[in-house]
Amino acid sequence: MKPYASLGLVILAVAGLLHRVVGENKVQYLPEKVGVWKLLTMSCSGSGQGLTAEQNRIYSSKLHRLSEVIHQSPTFNPPMGIEARPSGCVNASYEFLDDYPGNRTGPIPGYLMVGTFSYANYAGTTRVVVADEGPHFFVDVNSLVRLYSASAELARDEGGKIFPMAADAKTVQGLPFYNGSFVVTRVPRPIFLPVSAERFLQARIKQAQAELAKLQADHQKQAGEYGRWIAGREKRELERQRSYQNMKVIAPQNADNYLRISEEGDRKRGEALKAEADNAGVPTTAEQFKQRELDGYQAELAALSPERSAAQAWYSWQHQQGQSLLAESNEWDARPLVRFNPDFFDRSRPRTDIQVLVVGWLYQNGLRERSYDPQYLRIIEFRKRFDFQSLVPILDE
Repeated sequence: MKPYASLGLVILAVAGLLHRVVGENKVQYLPEKVGVWKLLTMSCSGSGQGLTAEQNRIYSSKLHRLSEVIHQSPTFNPPMGIEARPSGCVNASYEFLDDYPGNRTGPIPGYLMVGTFSYANYAGTTRVVVADEGPHFFVDVNSLVRLYSASAELARDEGGKIFPMAADAKTVQGLPFYNGSFVVTRVPRPIFLPVSAERFLQARIKQAQAELAKLQADHQKQAGEYGRWIAGREKRELERQRSYQNMKVIAPQNADNYLRISEEGDRKRGEALKAEADNAGVPTTAEQFKQRELDGYQAELAALSPERSAAQAWYSWQHQQGQSLLAESNEWDARPLVRFNPDFFDRSRPRTDIQVLVVGWLYQNGLRERSYDPQYLRIIEFRKRFDFQSLVPILDE
């Protein structure tokens, strides 16, 4: 799992716990209280990350501009019943960097995160408090990782991860929408590229070959353990006798039992290692299973027609071991396979240019169930009322 995903789960878990504690004290939310949009704070900068001070300044100023566009939305101007706290990050390379050649010299990835905190007071009091942190959302900058990081990796080759296309890929407000996230960009190139049936099978074949080779190497290494056991027998016996003599002094009543158990354990290990050495040329069950898997992929690839080989691969989770790896496009759960387009970003442009924005975490589970709490209601309201096209001017030409 990606770090930002783990952080989000932790935040939600803590928020849920605090909410229960507050609820036990009969908290009363204040949805009509005019809230505050806090000034943007920077949770991380580009300092020490290979960026110049000028690059850091330029990028930070763009995050401030992005924050203000969100602030001017009907939901957050003013934020009713909540305190909104935006925070920004420059050069979030660890968790937000897309996988493509030259990515370390491509556009700088970063993000704007908007956290929400409800105003409330406890029953019988009038003192206003800021309650536990609620849901937050991200605007990822120059990063498309959110669109596919959670997608299952079905294979990997020199082009990176091969995965199924999101089932909910569509257009909303005239913008691409994947996995609950809006994509704002002027880049004309596709985000994802289709993966052919041949490429997918070749990737699985190479993966199976590597896994089989490792199993075989581990098998041979284990088979060689018997020789090492024989070579170390005298040393083990000396150590055992030394321990036995010490035991006779310290706990004489346990000494003979220790010696018997130690010798028996050593003998049984030697028998087991000898059996493995004797079967060094016989494939293990795991090796046989992997070999059958590899044979299946190779046979399926050899049977493809030129047209089918070049066509986009489809995958179904309903196919069992031994069935065709490839699915037909008309199978009810089949998804087309794609990979991230390594040429999506224009690496000739300044690294501080904003080429794409991805607005995510607006469709988290449980938002509607907690809509009585202003901080949850504001997220729902924002995704419904915000004009995501208003983010287009943030993009650099």
